[in-house]
Amino acid sequence: ELPANSWEWRLGSYIRENPKAPIYADLSFFSEVLHADKEERAALAANFSAWVREFDPDAEHLVFGTDWLMLGMDTGYDRYIPSVDAFLRKDCHWSDAMIDRVFVTNALRFFGLQSGEKTYRRLLAFYERNNLDASRLPSIDGSIITALFGRND
Repeated sequence: ELPANSWEWRLGSYIRENPKAPIYADLSFFSEVLHADKEERAALAANFSAWVREFDPDAEHLVFGTDWLMLGMDTGYDRYIPSVDAFLRKDCHWSDAMIDRVFVTNALRFFGLQSGEKTYRRLLAFYERNNLDASRLPSIDGSIITALFGRND
């Protein structure tokens, strides 16, 4: 279990005290889920679930990221996304809504890409000026997760 003075718990405390603050933590290198045995995985899920329960129960401040080059150095990188998805669903018992927030909605909110926001409107105007298909713009649709990598049910 992480100590109360760890950076994770300090960030969590800030999030709990400032739930509307635009601050996020990412899961870009959560590679422990790739190599943990059953016992280690259970401990990891218990610790991570405790953090979420304590500081971000609706998973509104966590985002999934995959652009860190260190991930490519891990032998399990090709199954990273479905492994994290399965870990959150099966080991941490997250709801579809929480999964969708971490994989889609929180990032759209962070980057201002929700429909009607300034950044989204700017991109939409660019697409229109350049005769691009605006349906390619990101949307808040949980089915994007299935479309990208399927479910590990």
